[in-house]
Amino acid sequence: MCRNILLAACCIVCTVLSYPAFAAEPVPVFGIFGGGAAATPPPAPPQPKPPDSAPSPSTGVDLSKAGQIAFNFDDADIYEVIRTIADVLNINYIVDPNVRGKVTVHTAGSLKREDLFSVFFQVLEANGLTAVKDGNLYNIVSVKDASRLPAAPHSGRSGDKLGIGERMMIQVIPLTYISSEEMGKLLGPFVSGGGAIVSHKSPNTLVVADKDTNIRKILKLVQSFDINLFEKVNYRFYPLERTDAEDMAKICTDIFGTGDAAKDQAKFVAIARLNTLLAISSNPGIFAKIEEVIRNTDMSGDKAEPGIYVYPVKNSEAGELSELLNSVFSETSSEKADKTGKDTEKVKETKKDDPIKNLFPTAATTKKESSKKSGKKAAKTASGTTTLRGGMRITADETRNALIIEASPKDYRMVAGILEKIDVLPRQVLIRVTVAEITLNTKTQLGVEWSYVKGAGGTPSTSLLQGSIGSKDFSGLKFMIGEDARWGATLSALASEGKVNILSTPTILASDNKEANIEVSDEVPVASAQYEYQNTAVTPLLQTNIQYRNTGVILTVTPHINEFGLVSMDIKQEVSELKDQPVKVGGSYYPAFFKRTVDTSLTVKTGQTIVIGGLIREKKNDTMSGIPCLGSIPVIQYLFGTKTKTDDKTELIVLITPQVIASSDDVDAVSQEFKDKVGKIRKEAE
Repeated sequence: MCRNILLAACCIVCTVLSYPAFAAEPVPVFGIFGGGAAATPPPAPPQPKPPDSAPSPSTGVDLSKAGQIAFNFDDADIYEVIRTIADVLNINYIVDPNVRGKVTVHTAGSLKREDLFSVFFQVLEANGLTAVKDGNLYNIVSVKDASRLPAAPHSGRSGDKLGIGERMMIQVIPLTYISSEEMGKLLGPFVSGGGAIVSHKSPNTLVVADKDTNIRKILKLVQSFDINLFEKVNYRFYPLERTDAEDMAKICTDIFGTGDAAKDQAKFVAIARLNTLLAISSNPGIFAKIEEVIRNTDMSGDKAEPGIYVYPVKNSEAGELSELLNSVFSETSSEKADKTGKDTEKVKETKKDDPIKNLFPTAATTKKESSKKSGKKAAKTASGTTTLRGGMRITADETRNALIIEASPKDYRMVAGILEKIDVLPRQVLIRVTVAEITLNTKTQLGVEWSYVKGAGGTPSTSLLQGSIGSKDFSGLKFMIGEDARWGATLSALASEGKVNILSTPTILASDNKEANIEVSDEVPVASAQYEYQNTAVTPLLQTNIQYRNTGVILTVTPHINEFGLVSMDIKQEVSELKDQPVKVGGSYYPAFFKRTVDTSLTVKTGQTIVIGGLIREKKNDTMSGIPCLGSIPVIQYLFGTKTKTDDKTELIVLITPQVIASSDDVDAVSQEFKDKVGKIRKEAE
């Protein structure tokens, strides 16, 4: 019997551990109607039809594509944003007069109309507002006032009729086996920040007020916990505040797991994700004693002896995480884990008996004083072990890429919670670069950039160095920001005329805030020094030292991705080439280089293209045409042929397109899209 009970309890633990934690976002609370059976849930409201006429482009909404919508609001009034989105959704609404605020919304790419409700509620939620549906009318109020507004409840344990948006709603959940009081203890941590949960003994039901997406997840947990196991046994759930559930299970097992009689025994299961202890016993009277032990132990959790925990770092570097934690908690000293595993000189002694060194001899440390400068990162010494508040210490074991933490159970849970949020996969951006040489004609004699502005309705570029559009000097580098599709159309049009020469199309995947380098260059030998040695021979010995210089397109980009999909890039670009005529120095000829550099910072939306151009060169060519053989005879060649002088202009442009990668699955899709575009341009250029 006990074996079956433990097996079922372990299944529950596995279910909880495999279930992702819910985001505790601030969500408005609706009024909760207690007791009794719930009303029949109303059907989900149909998606509103799009309006007949699109809003003006000045509203920040782009409806240029059928069924596609893009939002671009910069510090716009919240009333204007609500009005615009409501017009697109074709909904009726009332705005509380106390609603105030500014909104900045930029969508990366276009949205479908069915996704607008989710965006609408997220915009409201980000500004402390919510929309409460009352019939065909939406009341837009602040979070603190939302609880006074009525909301029709739903009932049942199935989430099939629930929506997938961010609307607040009430769900009445009937329970069969587990009591509503115990289920409420379990589900409490999973309710969103502004949600609420109420237990009713008669009937045995739960009333949950939360977002419909979160209620759907709560219903799955109810189905996992409300099983017939709890109909046959006595049980209690004990949420813990200070003590780790695993440690509490060991303590209670030592006390109540070895009784002389079955009535004095109990089984304990730790639910780590909830930090909750499940107690199971055939004697309901034993739970008073268990509760007393847990209460006394959990109250003294702050004074518990520190333990040693090993946190394996998953997506970051142990040294960086230790340095970051030090900047939050550091007090006096820090230690560095030596990769070689050997002891080094101790500069500051923090503890005579080092339990970390005793248990992990290969993670021996060097102790140094921590130093921090105002407004800057902590010193490198902070990437090792640090004495934190509560006597907690963190050692960065860089060999195993793990953190060894000496702390009390409460402190460790706090640090582990922080690590779970910051030890995540870094955001990435796919940087696509196209280096092309354009042959200019009468249509593009002012440069490809000016042709694009005239034909595509863009705005003139900004000169980064010297020269500007309309001037006689076009040697300066310039940049322009535009849509990738428009620039692709411009290159395709020029390629169809045989005016484009694609020099290179490098692509690199860079992590957020990490420098990426793209280099398309030749190594040109350059004489760095010459030495002349006299010897017995008639001719002295001449020694020349050769160095190789990279010449071509060298691009260094450091992307910074924000939460709205905007990409700020620190760009350093060098475009250089070898001149036709060498330079004579001291009787010797040396290669000369034509070089242009730019160092700037730009912010664009994901998918937008930055065009750096303005490198226009003019070459004079002499072409001789005439009768074969006779046209090549000196003196008389001009009688049988013609010499033509032409001036050819070419412009070197560099197109940079950042594409934010939301997940690893997006890499293949974005890469394939890029290959298709480049292949099309190459095909048209051939």
